[in-house]
Amino acid sequence: MNRHRAGILAVCAVLTAGPLYSAQNASGVPGLEPSFPDAQQLLREVRASLPNVPLRIHAQLISKKPNGNTDRILYVDMQIDWHGDSPSATYVLRDRFGKRSEELRILRTSEGEFRYTLFDDKHPDGKPLTDTFSPVEGIDFSWSDLSLSFLWWGGGKTTGAEKKKGRFCYVVDVPAPAGENPEYSGVRMWVDPEAGALLEAEAYNKKNVRLRRLFVKSLQKVNDQWTIKNLTVYSYPSRHKTTLRVLEWEEM
Repeated sequence: MNRHRAGILAVCAVLTAGPLYSAQNASGVPGLEPSFPDAQQLLREVRASLPNVPLRIHAQLISKKPNGNTDRILYVDMQIDWHGDSPSATYVLRDRFGKRSEELRILRTSEGEFRYTLFDDKHPDGKPLTDTFSPVEGIDFSWSDLSLSFLWWGGGKTTGAEKKKGRFCYVVDVPAPAGENPEYSGVRMWVDPEAGALLEAEAYNKKNVRLRRLFVKSLQKVNDQWTIKNLTVYSYPSRHKTTLRVLEWEEM
């Protein structure tokens, strides 16, 4: 196996929201309802753009308080194979000294459902994880932030189009599936159709109040496919910040 040092390709430095296009701008005809691509088709294209080879990834999680001070640093080892015969992913959290604290395994069953199993000191044989918004290792970073599990949620609707730092994106709203954290009603995503990539996502509660914001800071190419290099997550209202930085990767 050839080991690669992942070079930063800063194609989307800091993403900021732009105004939704009006019906006139989207359709060209005043008063005519705009027509947008199907939400599930857009998400299928994002999933299809995930690396098409099995990967081992070593990354760092940097947790910062609202005042900017670092309060914790963790490491995560990932084994990802989203395009295999049995799509799967494993995420192992470690402290600075390499000791394992938690491990999440994701497996897609023959019925097309995803099975999430969490391993820790209390559950060495694993336990089902139904709430992907639950925090990892006591920091304000969820398993959903790490695995991007909402890319596989069903339902949803393409509700508009926006620009993010000059990139044209479709806005996709997807409801949280049954069994997820009841505080969360769904996730709004900004998808770049040209790159087939997720650029930003926000999670909301049932009162339509934003609870989390995830945005991609940079991308990298793996076998001519774009994948995430760095991403940042803010939680609200505290504005606690956690950054995921990919340090290195290799093909399995």
